[in-house]
Amino acid sequence: FDENTEQFIKNALSPAEVIRVEIDEKEKRAKVIVSEDQQSIAIGRGGQNVRLASRLTGYELDIEQGLPAAPKADKPRKNIEDSLLSAVEEVTEE
Repeated sequence: FDENTEQFIKNALSPAEVIRVEIDEKEKRAKVIVSEDQQSIAIGRGGQNVRLASRLTGYELDIEQGLPAAPKADKPRKNIEDSLLSAVEEVTEE
């Protein structure tokens, strides 16, 4: 939960990375802008993620695609298979 509605919506859609949120208080709607690679995460299988986030926040959420995400220099993402392989290698070395 967060007192700031924009941050609350971003938190509700986590782990999707939201670029920005445009809120219409009168209509209780919010346009959520995400990058192309985050759109499927924000929506979820069969729309489950966005539907649950909408119920949680009390806003009708519209997920829209923004510009592609720029690579982050501060924390590179690893492929999950690489992470699992590294973990298995560490365990077998011990």
